[in-house]
Amino acid sequence: MGRKRGEIIEVVRRFIASGRDICIVIVERGTASGTRRIRSSEVARVKPKYIELRDSTIIPLHRVLAVEDSSGKVLWRRS
Repeated sequence: MGRKRGEIIEVVRRFIASGRDICIVIVERGTASGTRRIRSSEVARVKPKYIELRDSTIIPLHRVLAVEDSSGKVLWRRS
């Protein structure tokens, strides 16, 4: 699990630092699709165990499913 979490941290940090407009796809209970897309502009910081959004929402890294570019192309997906 540690390796996977490290991979997620690296991928998210790299794409956010690049300035690219990306979406982080997460598991979201209570929605029809079961997922939520978070734009990189909503991310305040990436910590070792979670992503913190600008509105202070905490997203644990185990909920991250994929990273997509602005056109919806998958850049990284949990295997």
